[in-house]
Amino acid sequence: MTKNICKPELVGTRNGYEIRFTCPDCHTDNAIINKCPKDYYKKSRDATCKRCRKRSTIITPGPDYRPTFSYA
Repeated sequence: MTKNICKPELVGTRNGYEIRFTCPDCHTDNAIINKCPKDYYKKSRDATCKRCRKRSTIITPGPDYRPTFSYA
């Protein structure tokens, strides 16, 4: 039986066919370069940090994304 491991969710930024995110553990900047436009428009994807190998789910905002801030 496998364990249900929860991966942290991070918000990435889009730049052309490239998606960038920062690892929450080691604060390394990472990039995912898509070669196919179909992969570029996915809402989320799993990624691995290139330095510490921590797995996380990257949420990619669409063109109409506006960040929400909590004032708590």
